[in-house]
Amino acid sequence: MLTASTAQAIKAAAIDAVMRYLGSWSKSLVQGEPGIIHDAGLALGLIWEGNPTYAAYFTTSQAATDVANAVASAKAHGTPAGTGIAFTADYEAQDKDLGSIVAYFGVIIANIIDYKPGAYGDKEVLDALYQVYGDKLWYWQTSAWSGGQQCSYAALYQHTYGQTISGVQVDISEVYSDPGFWVSGVKGDDFMTVLMQGSTGDAVKTLQTNLNKLLGLNLAVDGQYGPATAAAVKSFQLQHGLTVDGIDGPQTQAAIAAALGALDVSVDKAKLQAVINELETVLAHAKALL
Repeated sequence: MLTASTAQAIKAAAIDAVMRYLGSWSKSLVQGEPGIIHDAGLALGLIWEGNPTYAAYFTTSQAATDVANAVASAKAHGTPAGTGIAFTADYEAQDKDLGSIVAYFGVIIANIIDYKPGAYGDKEVLDALYQVYGDKLWYWQTSAWSGGQQCSYAALYQHTYGQTISGVQVDISEVYSDPGFWVSGVKGDDFMTVLMQGSTGDAVKTLQTNLNKLLGLNLAVDGQYGPATAAAVKSFQLQHGLTVDGIDGPQTQAAIAAALGALDVSVDKAKLQAVINELETVLAHAKALL
């Protein structure tokens, strides 16, 4: 379990999100822990893992059991709809294992309710899944057993293992796009996607357009959350007294919405003043004619 102090230490170490296990084993998320994680300013991702460390584990009946248990555990924690849950293949799978693993994830996709299914594994496993399921899954690659190769489509890439932060042993992953993190203040159907470096799509384009409007910038509106967009978000956060982390989360999104609203009001006042000036000019001409 993460405590308030360990969660804050992880955030202070420039970590933006943590992945925690569902279920009821020694490493599982406990009641109240999501609030501790969110209070520290961290996003939360979820994992379901039974014992997926050998080929015979991957049966369709096991998949049905796993997805039912994962959904039940997520709901028990009040996890909002739209949150990602990673299911794992946590061993060096052989070619002959891939058919069973692909079938297992097919049952996950077909039966999961309310949540975004993801797959954790090495490059060979993820390539096999991606070829069949594409964007029906999100992908979390481990560098283990991957031969130094990376999947271009992976949302997360795990690359460093056995690090210790404030007494907590952690493995480190890069985040390239949002897998469906659970972020602070989000409940039920109010799910809001957090955007960060690596995020892509229309939501990023909207963010870039709004930053250009609010900050007078000329960011490329390309839907790619790269260093320039992150720097612009940090600038906005600094100007508005927010945590400066370059992540477009709920607090930053709310502040951007408020700033846009204020900007719209100021534009309306400018238009009104222009109309007043025009009327005063017309009246002045009218008086001159009298």
